[in-house]
Amino acid sequence: MECISGVKSEDVIGKCAFDVFPFLIETGEDKYFHEALAGHRTVSKNRRFSVPQSGYHGFFEGHYYPLYDDHNAVAGGLCVVRDITYQQHAYGLAQQALQRLSFHVENSPLAVVEWDSDFCVSRW
Repeated sequence: MECISGVKSEDVIGKCAFDVFPFLIETGEDKYFHEALAGHRTVSKNRRFSVPQSGYHGFFEGHYYPLYDDHNAVAGGLCVVRDITYQQHAYGLAQQALQRLSFHVENSPLAVVEWDSDFCVSRW
């Protein structure tokens, strides 16, 4: 988490996550924390974030899990965070390329036929 956020563990341990990262409430990400405390596993995808402490911003995917004590009662939660900023950027570039290609194909004076492995025509 230090690598993604730029915030050192000694600046976070023992503090409320929402005080350290106010964007969690501002973006509605806090609902996933509450779901974990209610005993549910949840996933948030393609979530935008900005860390004021480091100036870093991007996208993440969070997997939230409840943590149980010895009596099988929910004692807390666990979140596994994956920075997907580069994947989102690559996806955006691929979408732009597809749009350009589609524009050229649709506006070309050439005949274009596209088909799948069963020879079913998908573009004409």
